[in-house]
Parts: sequence; C-alpha cells; structure tokens
Amino acid sequence: PLRPKMYIVRSGSLEYTTVNGDSSRVKQEEWVSEPALWIRWKHRGILRSVNSSSLLEIDAKTFQDVTTRFEHPVFNPCHYAKKYVELLLQAEEPILDVMRRLDLDD
Repeated sequence: PLRPKMYIVRSGSLEYTTVNGDSSRVKQEEWVSEPALWIRWKHRGILRSVNSSSLLEIDAKTFQDVTTRFEHPVFNPCHYAKKYVELLLQAEEPILDVMRRLDLDD
C-alpha cells in the first residue's frame, strides 16, 4: 500500500481471509498488519466486518517518525522492532496480516 497501516479493533469483530481461503475472526483489542509498522509490507488477505465495528488506524510512516524520536529508560520501540523482525525471519509458518501474539520476552 502507498500508506501502510496497522489496525486495532476497538469494537465489533471482523473476518480475515488469507489468499488461500483460510479465515479467522479478529475481535476487540486484537490487531491486523503489525508488520507494516516495522518492515515493508504487502497484505496477505482480505479483512471484512462481520458486524458493526470500529477500528483504530495507525499510519506506519507517522508511527515510525514518532518512534525514532522516542526516548524512555524502560521501553525502546527500536529494540522491540529489531526483536519482532528477528522473530518474523525465524518463523516457520507464512507471515500473515493476522498473527497471534509473538513471544518477545527475554
């Protein structure tokens, strides 16, 4: 996409269908397309609303601009991004827009 985005479901539920036809439900407080925040990303499926839903949209470019200026003694988004990408590269399953939580704890 020209302006990649991540989406967080604020209310309702959606259905994500992969290019090979597998589908899964995305519910409140779950998210879609987190890789778009950290790497060049191409969506791997279609997201459709199942019922009345509200999404929070995070523009990847704006997010990256903010996180590069972020300074906090406890959490550094750049360290999180590095670990996240390392886990993506090690993944044995295909990387999709909808992934359940990755274990980023050390």
